[in-house]
Amino acid sequence: MLKIDFKILSDSFKNRLKSFNTSFHQKANMSVVFGFQKIVVIVIGLPRIAKQLIVFAVDCFYILFTVWLTFSLRYERAHIPISDDWFAYVGAILIALPIFIISGLYRSIFRYSGFSALSAVAFACLQYGILYFIAIVFMLPKSIPWTIGILQPLLLLLGIGSSRAIARFWFHPGNVKNSKSCNKEKILIYGAGEAGIQISSALHHNARYNVEGFIDDDELLQDKSINGVTIYSPNCVQKIVQDKSITSILLALPSVKKARRKEIIKAFDGLDINIRTLPGIEEMADGKLSISDIREIEIEDLLGRDPVAPNLELFERCIKNKSVLVTGAGGSIGSELCRQIISLNPVRLILIEQSEYNLYVLNNELDERIRNNGYGVQIVTLLADVTDRENIKKIFDRYLPETVYHAAAYKHVPLVECNPLEGLRNNVFGTLSVAEASKNFGVKNFILVSTDKAVRPTNIMGASK
Repeated sequence: MLKIDFKILSDSFKNRLKSFNTSFHQKANMSVVFGFQKIVVIVIGLPRIAKQLIVFAVDCFYILFTVWLTFSLRYERAHIPISDDWFAYVGAILIALPIFIISGLYRSIFRYSGFSALSAVAFACLQYGILYFIAIVFMLPKSIPWTIGILQPLLLLLGIGSSRAIARFWFHPGNVKNSKSCNKEKILIYGAGEAGIQISSALHHNARYNVEGFIDDDELLQDKSINGVTIYSPNCVQKIVQDKSITSILLALPSVKKARRKEIIKAFDGLDINIRTLPGIEEMADGKLSISDIREIEIEDLLGRDPVAPNLELFERCIKNKSVLVTGAGGSIGSELCRQIISLNPVRLILIEQSEYNLYVLNNELDERIRNNGYGVQIVTLLADVTDRENIKKIFDRYLPETVYHAAAYKHVPLVECNPLEGLRNNVFGTLSVAEASKNFGVKNFILVSTDKAVRPTNIMGASK
């Protein structure tokens, strides 16, 4: 005979009901939160004048509400304005709003407001309170209790101050979960010192970034937190990157030596992340950091030593007041040469490049530098192939350069290995063409750059150089 244990069924039903209630309330709460977040996003997207009008309307409500609340507290019952009481309401509006407007309370951006904004609110309410009390005592009907002039400004300060604080919390970029929040760049900051704290604060005010943690070598700092962000050991980097889906690591180590910086960067080998850095201490003019100071890792960061600066006096001898020609001007080496050359006041800079796009980009950049710095150099842009000997001769005959920097070469080893004949044609015969033209047209200085791989060559590219 089938026996049914009703107690077990009852307990099972209760558990299911409890689970359903919990799930229902969680979903309901999430719906409310996401619904409110949508409102927040809509408000942030409104024109500035519309947001100012909303704040203006909220302040009007607080002014009238606090007058009503003060009367209600004074008479110990819900206040119904009669006869002369209306003067207290109208007077509050007429005194408060001009003061608030003059004090600039509607010019600040509330989601970025801090102590200074709240101080401005307090000072405006103080001015209002003094004038409102004087008006009630000396100008408004005597039937209005003078205590209204003391209590109402205090309640108004509390109400408006609270509204600004709440607006700052809800509308702050770090708290707004809009449709782009899932695309936030998750960052680990390496270095929990002063630089790390400063840049973390700057990133907190930017909706594009989310600081997930700090990394620091100091064991005394590890497992502690800064503004709610945990400080981890360097040994935990790989696990944190995986667990938190980190997209970037930011090196906030302005005073660390080059060799140590290289070691830290090398430790991130194998991690699919972007590594950025802050400038060194010698590059920071005032010691203050902002998001604009963040830059990509450069070759100097990987040297393990300080780079050797060029001898400007030696450099100037070949450039100042001379006509200078650069081949391969649009390449990585040629373009950097051009950037440095224009700052040394040549009469003319002749750019030879076979890539139209590279030449276009470089020309625009150099034109902008010349305008911004007032350089008096003439830029000549020429689309040409260095292996075209006749064209190269015509260029030298027309512009008569005194200094030539020959940077036109195929430099990527794997590509030259796959295309040996083209590599030899460009690197060997292109160089021969430019060298012969330089000799025939009286060039005083001919510099062949990027010859490091020519020493004991192990590949075709090195042999061609």
